[in-house]
Amino acid sequence: MKNQYFGDIHDYRKYGLLRAILCATELSLGVCWLLTDNDGTGDGKNRKYLQTPKYWSRFDSELYESLSQLGNSDIPRAVKNAKSCNLLPRASYYSETVPGNREQRPSYLNKALKQLRGTDLLFFDPDNGIEVPSVKYGTKKSPKYVYWREIEEAYRRKHSVIIYQHFPRKPRDEFIATKIDELRKLFPGAQLSWFRTKNVVFLAAFQPKHSAALCEARDRVIARWPGQICVGV
Repeated sequence: MKNQYFGDIHDYRKYGLLRAILCATELSLGVCWLLTDNDGTGDGKNRKYLQTPKYWSRFDSELYESLSQLGNSDIPRAVKNAKSCNLLPRASYYSETVPGNREQRPSYLNKALKQLRGTDLLFFDPDNGIEVPSVKYGTKKSPKYVYWREIEEAYRRKHSVIIYQHFPRKPRDEFIATKIDELRKLFPGAQLSWFRTKNVVFLAAFQPKHSAALCEARDRVIARWPGQICVGV
């Protein structure tokens, strides 16, 4: 996640998804931003949705209003706004910048999990998604990814997990199936699901004790975000 992305259309759907899950359940949320530095590109500028409230506000009017106010040019775009404006109820955050260093990365995760301990659902928000073979752990481009070892550790510590994953240039249905299969092999007892938007899929592995909450969450997302967030298992 980069501060420059805050409040764009992808953020609206992302916060909307997490809010729907929280509203449908009693789960608490831990957000690990996996924050990286702004890169000076135009990524994150897609905020035209804020100019058409008649259409977009119907999905989550409270969230839409908050993001509209935060879209004021005098307000810096930053993930800290999510906390200051309480965009996500029952949420805790870890907002340190991800190190591109093999020696420092384990410490980053340990600090994140320590700060977010006690939360039921842990959301990883990397720039790109889950690790790829071409980018090794702890190398220069690694901050853009969350690594399987980190997802496993979070699940081992009794968190259910949900992971932001930008679609690569591959057939999307096939890509989702592959990632769900990888999650199934890692977490045989987990309750798995996915939430798909235009350019992103959110991959979910819930602890068995949270299986009922996942069913309720799926129903709420389907009801609140028709045509914007598709739900599958």
